[in-house]
Amino acid sequence: MASAEPKEAFDLLWMKQENGVSNAGKGMLSFEEVERLRDDLLQVLEEIYSDGSPSCFVSIIERLEGWKEEGKLKKVPRLLVARAFAGIHPDSFHTTVDTSSHNEALDWFTAHTGFEQPESTDWASRAKALTEHLDQLELIPKDIHLRNVFPWFVVDQLRATKPLVPKPPGFRPRPTSTYADLPAERRKILLRHNQLQEKLYNLLAAEHGHENVWTEQPTGTGGYADALVRTPRHRYFLYEIKIGKTAADVVRQAMGQLLEYGFRSNGLEPERLFVVGEPDLDGETLRFLGRLKTDFNLDIQYLQVTLPGD
Repeated sequence: MASAEPKEAFDLLWMKQENGVSNAGKGMLSFEEVERLRDDLLQVLEEIYSDGSPSCFVSIIERLEGWKEEGKLKKVPRLLVARAFAGIHPDSFHTTVDTSSHNEALDWFTAHTGFEQPESTDWASRAKALTEHLDQLELIPKDIHLRNVFPWFVVDQLRATKPLVPKPPGFRPRPTSTYADLPAERRKILLRHNQLQEKLYNLLAAEHGHENVWTEQPTGTGGYADALVRTPRHRYFLYEIKIGKTAADVVRQAMGQLLEYGFRSNGLEPERLFVVGEPDLDGETLRFLGRLKTDFNLDIQYLQVTLPGD
């Protein structure tokens, strides 16, 4: 990216959510805004190519803040500007561009490596200082790409060791009687799912305590766990509810989400996985789950939950 021309890098830096430098997440501008401001944003890239200094970063952010006040922009794309500097000037800037993640990395390096954070609060000054500090430590071979992802590796490890308490435990009832704007079959499935989720929560809370059970828990991978239990060892059991005519159908629907929620980067890393469904567990599905356990050390269990009157 550093060797590309501004026009060649335009789409990659302004319009790609994941562009090989960082994932912009919610920091993206709308395609409509980018196209409307294409000439202006191209000029910004040209300035970044010609001047990779923190003072240039600060100047560009101030200009974009002015655009926002004028109504030219809906929000100031600080993260996009930061990753443009990181992508165009990899010699000077590492690739952790999200502010909260960057602050976590800076605090860790300050506590454990003697890094002194600069008084400047802008991302570029702080990122450049950390990059220079990493070079002085000589902990990493002379590979700037490896050096530049190292702060994110630190943040990733820190988050993996934090206890999972982003929202209070408990159950919040969801509708069980109407989804008028959905097709009838889909509406029926969602209502059934919500009823089963409430029943599952009551069962888990009775067994593990209300303070140790979550529903609709963010998984760190972009989804929400139907239920999550914290064990006395501060490990987690992950539950996914599916509606199906057979246990095999339920397992088939749930397995992909369980694996993604559990084991993608920043996932929950659960001790056990549970498929939750209404049908009886048949012998063939039981043998299938047993083979996953013995051959692949993948502990996926089936939990049958039924509603009153069934």
